Amino acid sequence: MADRYIEKRKEREKREDNLEDAITKGMSLVDRENHEYEERLIELKLFGKAREKMTEIELCALEALEKEHLQKLSKLDADAMKDEIERRQRSYETELTGLQLLHASELNAITTLDQAKQMLSATMSNEELQKIRSLDKAKKLIREESALEEQEFTRKHLEELLKTLQDVMGTGEWEGLDLSDTILSDEEKQLLIDRINEVKKAPFRINGRPR
Repeated sequence: MADRYIEKRKEREKREDNLEDAITKGMSLVDRENHEYEERLIELKLFGKAREKMTEIELCALEALEKEHLQKLSKLDADAMKDEIERRQRSYETELTGLQLLHASELNAITTLDQAKQMLSATMSNEELQKIRSLDKAKKLIREESALEEQEFTRKHLEELLKTLQDVMGTGEWEGLDLSDTILSDEEKQLLIDRINEVKKAPFRINGRPR
């Protein structure tokens, strides 16, 4: 009889665990933490209980749980910001590499001075083109233009990132990110400040113009 009771209890607990997994599986990390926090309160019979009706030990437990919960949410928000910054950086690096490969391919395809001048004609006048007498000179100019285009691409990336970071610093909101709230913790503020300073010190950004 006792064995049957234990077996049924295990089956019930397993079913409850499976239901819990189903509930949390599709949740965001923030929603999952909120759900788990609520479950912790329910387990200790603190959920929905007015503070004035709590015992001293219950209040201490609630305050400890609240502190832990806020710390976890703060870390989740900071991690989400950090991951998004790193994602943007990886995307920028991939696009920059693609641009550099395109420039190299275009340059390698040029075998005559006329071909080189044709490419340079997009940015140079006929008078300037007439002064170019050698293929080496023309290719040097093409490489310089390519470098400027790559620097401009980097500058735009940095400008956009800086604007996003400054906006988040001011509003506590990051479009596209599921943050727990709009109140920045010390950890989140420090992350944003560090990244803003890094962007401002970047070598390709001097008074909004590429070096």
